[in-house]
Amino acid sequence: MFNWNRIRQYKVYRKLIISYILLVTLTIWIVCSLLFYLFSSNAVREKNDHAKTLLTQVSYASDVVNNAIMSIGNELLNDHNIISFFYEDEDKIRNYEITRQLTKIQAAYPFIKSMGIYKPLNDSVLDTVGIPVDKEVLSQNTKKYMSFYPRKVFVERFNNNMPYNLITFALYPDFSMTTPSRSVIYINMDETYILNTIRNINKSDHDINTFVINMQGQVLSHTDASLFLQDLSGESYIKRILSERKDEQSFTDYFQNQKQLVTYVKSSNLNWYFVSVSPYNQVVAPINDLRKTTLLIGLILMVLGILVSLYLTINVYTPMNSLIRGLIPANTHAHANSKLDEYKILADAFSHYEENEKSMRSNMHKSSRVIKENYLHHLFKGGLSETQAPEELVQRIESGLTGPSFAIILFKIDNSAAFKEQYHQKDQTLIRFAIGNIAHELMQKYGQFDPLVTEEDEIVLLRQYAKEESQNELLSTITEIQTTVKTYFKISLSVSIGDTVHAKSDIHLSLKSAQQYVKFRLFYGYECILDSHRTKKHFMTTVKYPNSLEKQLIDAVMLGNYAVIEHKIEEFVRLLSSGSYYQVVNYCSQLMISLFKQFENSLSISEANYNQYVEAISAVNSSETIGDISQIVTNYSLNLCTQLEERNKGANAQKYKRIVEDVQLYIREQYTNSALSLELVADVVGLSPGYLGKLFKGNTQMSFNEYVNKIRLDKAKELLSSTNEPASRICELVGIYNVTYFSTLFKKNYGMTPSQFREQVSRQ
Repeated sequence: MFNWNRIRQYKVYRKLIISYILLVTLTIWIVCSLLFYLFSSNAVREKNDHAKTLLTQVSYASDVVNNAIMSIGNELLNDHNIISFFYEDEDKIRNYEITRQLTKIQAAYPFIKSMGIYKPLNDSVLDTVGIPVDKEVLSQNTKKYMSFYPRKVFVERFNNNMPYNLITFALYPDFSMTTPSRSVIYINMDETYILNTIRNINKSDHDINTFVINMQGQVLSHTDASLFLQDLSGESYIKRILSERKDEQSFTDYFQNQKQLVTYVKSSNLNWYFVSVSPYNQVVAPINDLRKTTLLIGLILMVLGILVSLYLTINVYTPMNSLIRGLIPANTHAHANSKLDEYKILADAFSHYEENEKSMRSNMHKSSRVIKENYLHHLFKGGLSETQAPEELVQRIESGLTGPSFAIILFKIDNSAAFKEQYHQKDQTLIRFAIGNIAHELMQKYGQFDPLVTEEDEIVLLRQYAKEESQNELLSTITEIQTTVKTYFKISLSVSIGDTVHAKSDIHLSLKSAQQYVKFRLFYGYECILDSHRTKKHFMTTVKYPNSLEKQLIDAVMLGNYAVIEHKIEEFVRLLSSGSYYQVVNYCSQLMISLFKQFENSLSISEANYNQYVEAISAVNSSETIGDISQIVTNYSLNLCTQLEERNKGANAQKYKRIVEDVQLYIREQYTNSALSLELVADVVGLSPGYLGKLFKGNTQMSFNEYVNKIRLDKAKELLSSTNEPASRICELVGIYNVTYFSTLFKKNYGMTPSQFREQVSRQ
């Protein structure tokens, strides 16, 4: 049973009823409109066809008249009696004979009002009825055999004193005669003949205006006789007829204050247009009753359609109603008048079920993935016994590890410190995941691969294969992975290939070997590809710790010689680069410790400086390339130089001044010792020779040797002045055992030899 409250309460139910009603209404309206349009179009088309048939018949009758006139003309031109009449003088008897002959011809053709002959030679006119002619028009020179023109002629006491509406046909015999006579045969046709022909053909339609016009739009015949010879070329529908230049056509136009149906047919022989004009409402008038009947039937069908729509809605909505009542909340039933949207209720319910299903599927997928990752983590660590997972999932994972050969391919993110600084933790996770996917996608052609992130900067692929592939092809694919990652993420990768194993329990050994090989990125730099073959020479080489370079570096630091510091560190690192990773890291750490111990007491290392030292040691151990290590050691050494320089500029400057004074005193006391040297004195004061030499020159503005020579030469001058000892003996007394060198040195400082100096002193 139909429930009106349901329409107001349920949105879908309401839309369903409205849709059915609109569908029925629209269908009936379209069908009725289409039928009415078809009936109307058919009526107009029948009217057009009828008018065209009528006009075609009239046009045909006009063509018959035209042909008949041509036949009459030809008959007269072939008549010797008529031809001789053209050249004869005025003779009443001859005129009578010719008139009787023409009258007989006229009697045979009902459309002829009169006919006659006009002779310009004697300006005479012979007409069967006595209708005057337009001599000026007839005497005009024409290039046609026959021409016609419409005219009105008034004949007194004839036609009830009304003018004749005539169409005069003029035939010019000169076109067929050797001797021109300038005579004209003319035939007057009453325009009412055409009108009567139209009326006889179409006796039923008295309201239709039918007329004939020429090419200029001039009326030659009209159902309204008063319009004869009227120029209708200014009318819009006449303009259209003349401009279309078609043999027949029909169209509608608006004139005379109403819509009109215009139909015309053109006579090709006469170039006349036979036109029919009828009111459009009269054309479609016969279907008005049919339209009323159609509307009545449409209303009846609409009522029936609405009833059927209600019935169908109830049947269609019943299953949905049962479903909706099971889904809507219980408290909604209490409000019987509350409005409900069934689509929203269904959508919410389905969305809820879909979300639950997606959540369940996602949880299952995540659980499965987490279990697999956990399994692989334990597999890579060699602790499968610690794996806790459902047996079914473990069996499924192990079924994918068929081998028989396994190898780890390890991707290490270069410059991991910059990577962590540049990206947030979430972005780092996404990038590592993307790198694993890229590697997995490109390496699939070599077998099954399982990607896993083992460290913050480390992605591992477990490679399974049955036989060894070409190493070149594998390296080419790895290079492609490096290029792809660098293109998309601006991150470089170093790659190591672990040793091949043949048991799942040994996969952790392949991972350990890959982790060892990738450490040799220290020597080969970023974006390298390493394996056992390439790193073998480093494992086989043992490098001894370069103690001499360490001592030279310490001296350079003490002297503050930056260039030497950088050079010695480069030499130190280059010497170690042929060794193993651990040798380089340990030896560089040992060098840092030696530098720290050497200057710990002299510089009074503060807590900040100690922390700097600890950070440098830590940086050496975590460095990724040997260039980084070299830079760390260099920076630390240069920092020590800076601290030493600052110390020397302060309170320590006085200490070194006393050392220099002690050295000067020692030289003055020991100048006679030929073995006196910078090395000897440096050993006495506990400094390196280089550092002592730098301190001495900084305080005395002369080198150690220059000062020693000065003391010795001053003593030699004194001995030369006060004693008679020979120069050879004096040079020995001052610690110089080469007399030649003594003489050269003396002359260089005083500008004269020892003997010349003694002579100068004796003269004084």
